[in-house]
Amino acid sequence: MSGRCIIVDDSQVSAMVAWGCAKAAGLETRVAHSCAEFRTIYPEFLPDIVISDIVMPDEDGLDVLRFLWSVEAKARIILVSANEPKYLELAQRLGESHGLTIAATFQKPFDLDIVRNTLQSVTD
Repeated sequence: MSGRCIIVDDSQVSAMVAWGCAKAAGLETRVAHSCAEFRTIYPEFLPDIVISDIVMPDEDGLDVLRFLWSVEAKARIILVSANEPKYLELAQRLGESHGLTIAATFQKPFDLDIVRNTLQSVTD
């Protein structure tokens, strides 16, 4: 399996857990700890998958989604959050209403096997 993945998460620990899952799924992976860093990495890396936290300081996961629909991204998106599940639902609906492919949502802390299996199925 191959593909490219960018993880957007302000938490170093959560980003590294997601990075480990992506690497285990055979994905070439980059990590951005802010939306601004993501916007810098995105055009040169052009990921197949974006894993984004929803609640982050300054700009958040909704800003990641706004950027993705502004560039008409074809990447599959996985949304994660440690906050209310309602945030994930709303973010998923918002992204889908703008033509983005939301492949999955996960509540933190997430089950590593489920995330790895989801990444493998999304990239097959």
